[in-house]
Amino acid sequence: MNQNTTRELLNYLKDNSGFVTSNELANVLNVSTKTIKRQVKRINDDANALVIKSEKGRGYFLDYNIYLYKKDSLSFMDKEPLNKIQLDILRELLLTSPKFIRLDELMDKYYLSESAIHVAIRKIESVLADYNLVIVMKHRHVQISGSEKDIRDALIYLILNANNEYDFGNLTDILESQIKDPDISFAIRQKEYAESALKSTIPYPYNVNLFMHIYILLNRTRRFVKISMDDKTVRSLDKQISEYPEIFSVSTEILNNINRYLHVNVSKNEIYYLFEYLISSRLNSIIGDKNDDTLVKTVTDLYIDIVSHDFGIKIVRGSLFTELFQHILPMINRLRHNIRLNNALIDEIKTEYGQLLQSVETASLQIEKDLNLPHISQNESGFIALYFAKYLEENNNQLSAIVVCTTGIGTSELVAAKIRKSFPNIHIENVISSFELDDVIKYGKKVDLLISTIPLRKKYKMPVVVVSSLFSLRDKNRVQEVVRNLNEPIDTSKFLEIPIETKELSKDSVINMVSQKLGLLTGLDSRRINKAIYDREEKGNTTITNGIVILHSIINDKFPNFVGISVLNTPIHTWKCLDNTPVRIVITFCLSQENVIHKSNVKDIRYLSRNLADDDFVDELSNSRNSKVAINLIKRKLEESQC
Repeated sequence: MNQNTTRELLNYLKDNSGFVTSNELANVLNVSTKTIKRQVKRINDDANALVIKSEKGRGYFLDYNIYLYKKDSLSFMDKEPLNKIQLDILRELLLTSPKFIRLDELMDKYYLSESAIHVAIRKIESVLADYNLVIVMKHRHVQISGSEKDIRDALIYLILNANNEYDFGNLTDILESQIKDPDISFAIRQKEYAESALKSTIPYPYNVNLFMHIYILLNRTRRFVKISMDDKTVRSLDKQISEYPEIFSVSTEILNNINRYLHVNVSKNEIYYLFEYLISSRLNSIIGDKNDDTLVKTVTDLYIDIVSHDFGIKIVRGSLFTELFQHILPMINRLRHNIRLNNALIDEIKTEYGQLLQSVETASLQIEKDLNLPHISQNESGFIALYFAKYLEENNNQLSAIVVCTTGIGTSELVAAKIRKSFPNIHIENVISSFELDDVIKYGKKVDLLISTIPLRKKYKMPVVVVSSLFSLRDKNRVQEVVRNLNEPIDTSKFLEIPIETKELSKDSVINMVSQKLGLLTGLDSRRINKAIYDREEKGNTTITNGIVILHSIINDKFPNFVGISVLNTPIHTWKCLDNTPVRIVITFCLSQENVIHKSNVKDIRYLSRNLADDDFVDELSNSRNSKVAINLIKRKLEESQC
């Protein structure tokens, strides 16, 4: 586990107020439970305190008070940047890897003592951990060990500083002015040749990655470094090479140009590296026409579904789907080929769109698991979050809210600031005291939501969420649930009359009739409806009181949810409710399993379920003469619940 993952472990525990099992942590961080255990011990040892506590059968718990006091003593929390000499040593070690360099040679070249060179190497080693690279010391010689991809990534982002937010033109201008190296012009020409030959512009930041790859290749080859590629990796590319021969041909020609430029024969394996970089760029005019887009479409749909559910908003796919699809297509290629893409704006995204990024990262974890994809990094999730941020700003699907506290200053301003950061779809209309609230509601602009740091004595038409002055994760979740409810419209058109015409009334005959009628009315397979109802009945009683039963049919398919209402002329005396009354009213929930899992499009059903716990409503419903009267009563009650 590297230091980034150590921070992720702490951050995950910080965001969860209770215990988290080792299995959950291992799944989220993509490591083993043994690694979690070792890492917890390391953190506690480093702090010389029980920062993370554990209980058998419950998991791990972050003692937040101890963490606040001890976080500065955790060595991995903040790494001091390398100085110029240390960066020069790092550059030399990376460029010559996997060759060893004598320690004496480095000491003489940079005028360092024995102790100073060892300090430099320890600091370099801590930085390299983020790139899965290690320092190897042997007989007073030192080398950097790791995969070729990771070595080049470290050169790109640590030495050439390509993670700054420069476009291609700015970056190459800066490098030319600082380094004054003819290799830069050559690498630019190869990038331009690829675009010309493929009749496609390589956009930022893919153009920077390709340019850097070629530039670093020139430098490493001059040091007589032989590059190797695993035969397994080469074989895995064979299918894509056959699909995109023009890209493979361009990769071959660029290598020929490099051979002529350096007057050497570079390893033919470099063709495969170049091919990987090109295939993982947004060459939509080539890749988009040939790619089997089923996986890309599924990933795009999942991101939109999960984020829209988290934020409680209905997203119209349109341009958002198109833009995400075009981004995710090369992203999947990058994941498959282990190509790292740093996000220059990740810190700003965390600050400006923290909750949105968190939602996208949650989606990324689920997508990895469900579709068996490689790890989707925070950098990649950050790029995707920007597409959603753009959509939210352009469509302005915002709810208006008022933040209330005792005085209207202090805690409420803090809460308002945190809400703005966490919820881009909530617009804070005002921050006021509880004394001003009635007048503001009476004479001011209509708002959708009240968020208060104190309990409010009166009842208001809009929802009220009481939160703590610190606006904790629990508070965020409560606000998120209310926002989801506000944005999810009640669709009472899904309530269907199910007339029961059989004379021989029994539990089985009614269930069979309900299944057949629902199948006819919805177009679903009545046999699947019937089986799902019986599967639920086997698990336990679904009757309530006053002659009412609630059948459940949850089907693994995509469709809008339906609720069937049947009022029987004659009660079924062989089918009794909890209060021993015979069943007369049959309510059937016919639900899509996907909607149940994601809790989407189920607001009407949630409200109906809550109202069925209201004795007055149940009494009124049980007196319904027929299905039509019952549905009208339910519609009226749902409309009242929404107010």
